[in-house]
Amino acid sequence: MCFLRDVTVRYAGNGSGDVEIVPLRHLGVNDPRRSALKVLFLTILLMVELQSRRGRTYISGGIVAGVRLHTKTKIVHDNATGDKAKIKQTRSYAMNPLKLDLSERVGIVGKVSIWMTRALTPMFDEARIPGGAKLYPFTIGIG
Repeated sequence: MCFLRDVTVRYAGNGSGDVEIVPLRHLGVNDPRRSALKVLFLTILLMVELQSRRGRTYISGGIVAGVRLHTKTKIVHDNATGDKAKIKQTRSYAMNPLKLDLSERVGIVGKVSIWMTRALTPMFDEARIPGGAKLYPFTIGIG
């Protein structure tokens, strides 16, 4: 997930384990190329599918369960000499260790499919992020 603005996620300096959003200029990064939060999950998918009699179209739905294995932030920027520099930091960033999503798919076999996945569990532990906001990620795709 790339951030739309020049920000990153860091732990607050108060020792509470809370996470805060920090502008990159506070870290001395004035010309960022990219700032991203990368998360790796091990997922298990359980789907039910209905196909037309000829097997050319289908609709399916199910549950995706996952366990978070790795989380890191990565900032790519130009340093003072103009060379490409990277700042990487591996932490949990108050992300929930488990996730549960709903997934729906519709398609024409061998042609095109449309899919969507919606989270049932919040992405972050809302007690440890600014404002206690709940973030429920979703994805939509065409294949």
